[in-house]
Amino acid sequence: MNKIEGNLWLIDLPRLILGFFVTVNIIAMLCYPGGTYLDHLNPGYSFTGNFLSDLGRTMSFSGEVNFLSSQLFNMALILSGGIFSVFYLRVHKVFAAENQHTLALIGSFFGALGGLSLVGVGLTPADLYL
Repeated sequence: MNKIEGNLWLIDLPRLILGFFVTVNIIAMLCYPGGTYLDHLNPGYSFTGNFLSDLGRTMSFSGEVNFLSSQLFNMALILSGGIFSVFYLRVHKVFAAENQHTLALIGSFFGALGGLSLVGVGLTPADLYL
């Protein structure tokens, strides 16, 4: 327990960034101009018709500019991915026992890779680079 007490930011910072991510994405959904892949005339964001990554597109499927929603979504992804990468690079140090340390290193590697993948999604909107 002593190792966790010295690393409270490993608990608090990911919680804060998760709350930030959810809040910013709700705002981005409210700002989304509209349109889905199948229905370009659909008003606003639809949970059943849109993918979450549609928020990161610079142009919505309705043809309108999606600047605010795109900036909010991509900023939240980049920040979340960066924080979670740092989290996973540091969390393995909490597990000092030999039998747990190897598994923690493997988990940290793949967790950091996942965080970097979130950063990559935030830096490459689907309508610009795919």
